[in-house]
Amino acid sequence: MGHEKLIEDLKDQIIGFHLHNNDGVRDLHNRLNDGTIDFDDLMPFIKLKVPQASWIIEYTRPIYHGQPFIEDIAMLMNYEVSE
Repeated sequence: MGHEKLIEDLKDQIIGFHLHNNDGVRDLHNRLNDGTIDFDDLMPFIKLKVPQASWIIEYTRPIYHGQPFIEDIAMLMNYEVSE
């Protein structure tokens, strides 16, 4: 099941998203642009279908803290809603 189908099916029950990326095998908590999930496609869909949802970004590697984290928040805020 794809992310979009899951979000569409559960949109009335979703209150938040735990965001990070991975390699599709392990739960690595990589930056949003470093892994198998295409956030360029996913985030506009999330903003359209679940605009009230909170976002929780979880990165476990210290190298992702600070400026990389701030950059990723800016990236999330700049995604436009798409129909």
